[in-house]
Amino acid sequence: MNLKIRAEILFWIITAVITFIVMHPIYNYYGMEYPFYWSNIPFIIIFLTYTRYIFLLKYTPFSQTHWVKIGLIFLSIPLLLVLVDGLYEFQRYLDVMGFVDISKDDANEASSMAKYARYQYLFFGTGAIMVLVFLPLRMIVSIWRVTNKKSKV
Repeated sequence: MNLKIRAEILFWIITAVITFIVMHPIYNYYGMEYPFYWSNIPFIIIFLTYTRYIFLLKYTPFSQTHWVKIGLIFLSIPLLLVLVDGLYEFQRYLDVMGFVDISKDDANEASSMAKYARYQYLFFGTGAIMVLVFLPLRMIVSIWRVTNKKSKV
């Protein structure tokens, strides 16, 4: 198997492990009552994966493929809109309801778990939105470099 494909598989396994580590305390505390699993998990995956694509693009299997890079450029636009909407919905939920309605009895533990859930959601949410803005720029630069490299040879 190609070294780049093995590296990609390894990076996806690392992303899955990090996602599990971040979401496990929330699942242990709130169970299925936490209403933001379906927006939080993509935030984490997109943040980690796109950050890797920004900084380690030459180690991906598609580093020389233009159509995948163009696809990532255009995929970033709807993803950005969806993630901004998810971040807005989370903030609106915190403003209106808070985590008090799904927290357990111990106020101290509930407060610390609510802070953890809020901070990690905002961290990965804003980080995912930022990399969705920077990734198209990185892909355009990469396409430009690969095209010029091929034309000089």
